[in-house]
Amino acid sequence: LFPIVMTVLGLLTGMVQAYIFSILATVYIAAATRVRKPAPQPEAAS
Repeated sequence: LFPIVMTVLGLLTGMVQAYIFSILATVYIAAATRVRKPAPQPEAAS
């Protein structure tokens, strides 16, 4: 019984780690590839 519990616990831990890694990688890639609009330039008064 104990080895089964430890195996299930290990699999659950691995699944949680993979899920967190995929979420963090997705956020990082989305932030790195985001198209940035240029800031509006203030017009000089003449």
